[in-house]
Amino acid sequence: MLAIAAERRAKNISGDKFVHKYRLPSTSSVVSAVKGLLEKDFITQEDGEYFIYDHFFQLWLEKERLI
Repeated sequence: MLAIAAERRAKNISGDKFVHKYRLPSTSSVVSAVKGLLEKDFITQEDGEYFIYDHFFQLWLEKERLI
């Protein structure tokens, strides 16, 4: 979720470039995590881009320097 928040609008999140850039464990773990985050409405997908569903949560992450 933090990697998606850092991008603001993330594309190709299961690609090698994204996985390596954010030092994520593996493509399969990203796919699994994204599925859960989508189900819980923490993130959403629109036109092939993933982003934090709640704009104020995105701002809070930025303010707290968590991303």
